[in-house]
Amino acid sequence: MQREKGDSRGGGRKKIGRGDFFYRGFSYFRGMQEKEKTIWQRGFRRYANKYTLVGAVFVVWLALFDKYSFLDQLELRGRISDLEKDRQYYRERVEENKRKKDELTGDRDKLEKFAREEYLMKRDNEDIFIID
Repeated sequence: MQREKGDSRGGGRKKIGRGDFFYRGFSYFRGMQEKEKTIWQRGFRRYANKYTLVGAVFVVWLALFDKYSFLDQLELRGRISDLEKDRQYYRERVEENKRKKDELTGDRDKLEKFAREEYLMKRDNEDIFIID
């Protein structure tokens, strides 16, 4: 005996179970064979569940809205980098000034030269002419 099309004994429409509720909502998935679906559609079907959604929301929250968000971390790293550059600059300046101080306190002739050049000091019987 042959079954007719639409017979309720196994032929005809496939019944959608309770787990396929989410799948049933997307009409463009209906009627497609597995080989016709794109990789994105197969991946979406496989990973579209409440755990993935909650995980994605959690990652977005951490990246954008949290106190220690990714954007704030980038900003702080840039600030730390700037402060370390400033720190290195001022250390070099301190070393240079210590060297100059040692030179000036060690030799009387260099101290006199420094005073004449920087502060325009002179002896009583001298005149200073500034030429720019």
